[in-house]
Amino acid sequence: MVAVVNGGEESMSMSEQVWQGFGFGEIGYLLIQDDVPVVAKAREMFDLIDQAYAEDVAIAAVSSLVAHQLLEIGEDGLPRPLGAAAVLAYAIAEATRWTRIGFFSEGDEAIDGAVLLHAPEVTAILQPRQGGAWLMVVKAPEVSDAEAIWALISGFRDAHEKASVFVEVSDLAAGATLFADHRGDDSWNIALGECALWPEQRRDDVDGPVLETLLRTAVEDDLSVG
Repeated sequence: MVAVVNGGEESMSMSEQVWQGFGFGEIGYLLIQDDVPVVAKAREMFDLIDQAYAEDVAIAAVSSLVAHQLLEIGEDGLPRPLGAAAVLAYAIAEATRWTRIGFFSEGDEAIDGAVLLHAPEVTAILQPRQGGAWLMVVKAPEVSDAEAIWALISGFRDAHEKASVFVEVSDLAAGATLFADHRGDDSWNIALGECALWPEQRRDDVDGPVLETLLRTAVEDDLSVG
């Protein structure tokens, strides 16, 4: 999948963006550096296999990160993430909202997904790849988080005739879920999970702009207030 981070619905390939690949052990290593609620929430969003947090995997992850100049060991013996790893470590530690997206296609059985870490200074978009790897793209600052999510959805819809998407947005206090089936052209059948934003479960047929507005509400509004 291409990740759109440069505005509107226009797609750009990963090679045209600032990106970085991480192994599942490297992600796991960065996710065990603290045990505060925000980091625990990030672990929940990634839902890595238990092996990702094993001691021997963490040792290998440190070696890999150092070899790729994404980590250094300071004179005090403490590890310091560098470059893209520092950006990811910041997003893990400072995120105030999290989005998990699942993409499905009935026609060709395609499956994809994404995790977004929404932090004050950066939104990191990570997508799973083969072999347990993850590809991180940093959202361009001129693009809103809702625009980035809609662009990911639009890209999958354009590539797969029978596209479906599940979106879960949450903070530490509340959350909202949305499921959408693409019905052709610009038509979607949606199902909204009960939450403060939309107090009653609801199914409806909507067009793309309405779906995009619902996504914007989930990403930008107070999840605890209807």
